[in-house]
Amino acid sequence: MGCQRPMLARPVKKLLCPLLCLALVLGLVSSLAAQVTTRGTVLIEFTGMVQSWPGNDVLTLEVKKQHILFALHDVHSSGQRFLRERFLSDLRLRTPSMYVRGPDYLLEELLAEKPGTRPLKLRGMYYSDSRVFVINRLFRLRDTRPER
Repeated sequence: MGCQRPMLARPVKKLLCPLLCLALVLGLVSSLAAQVTTRGTVLIEFTGMVQSWPGNDVLTLEVKKQHILFALHDVHSSGQRFLRERFLSDLRLRTPSMYVRGPDYLLEELLAEKPGTRPLKLRGMYYSDSRVFVINRLFRLRDTRPER
């Protein structure tokens, strides 16, 4: 008996090649799907203040079927293609600009905020197709405006 190649080498090769091709295709598809979903859904954090008058950077938020005006000061997102200007242009002329959903205690805190008192930072997931913002954190910030 001389040295012989194992009988399993050929079937393993036949099985391995299609599996590698399938893994490559699945990797490409998941990469494309991730790009599509970042356009429609992004983690967003914006800073602003509840106020009682409309303006250029003011959004109308629908919170528990009530409308509140929110002056937008700053916006950050996890999406690489996210632009503040586009975000505002998509929402500014719509009433309500955005539907806010989330835990009741956060929605109640947002509704209880008095206009013009202090800046807030809201964090959550934004679904651009339906203009829904699902809030998961609300921070009250110190007011850094100079007193008059």
